[in-house]
Amino acid sequence: MKTTFYLFRHGLTDWNKQRKLQGRIDIPLNDEGREQARELRLFIKNLPIDIVYSSHLKRAFETAIIAASSDGREIVEAMELQELDFGDAEGLTMEVALERFGKDLWNNFSDTKESSLDISFPNGEKKGVALQRMRTLISKICEGPHRHIGISTHGGTLRCLLHSYLPEGTSPISISNCTVYKLEIDEKGHIVTGPIFPGFL
Repeated sequence: MKTTFYLFRHGLTDWNKQRKLQGRIDIPLNDEGREQARELRLFIKNLPIDIVYSSHLKRAFETAIIAASSDGREIVEAMELQELDFGDAEGLTMEVALERFGKDLWNNFSDTKESSLDISFPNGEKKGVALQRMRTLISKICEGPHRHIGISTHGGTLRCLLHSYLPEGTSPISISNCTVYKLEIDEKGHIVTGPIFPGFL
């Protein structure tokens, strides 16, 4: 039986604008991010979503509430969908993180090859650990009663999850705020489509 997931990244935050790595730090949406979520709602309302699972972090959960709950859909918090833990890089701008930890670490962390799953920032979470928690949740949902699922999550986790379903060596996909991808899973395999909503740069 096919299960279809509509996966989207949260709206804009002040730290997104400042190019800071948020990770597990619980930064809320800003006003522009809330407006983005309202625009996302116009797209989501036409999708046959039964239920939405969301990261518990404010920026993702508020995006889910604004974009999906007004149509009566249930929003379920799922710790498995929280952002990657960037360890000592959290709170730093991209520029400072590159200077402090080096371009090689950043490039290896951003790589889509399977070997990159063992990479993490100092005191941070390995990509493979994050992927395992997300894939476990996806499997549980596929075994449940709902066939059309919304997923509200983060750029790092979403990129990691989607690339696990794409051929190895696929160029890193771009995920702007509120970008939506579709993932279809059945007994024959899986299909990634998107972005089906481009999000906001």
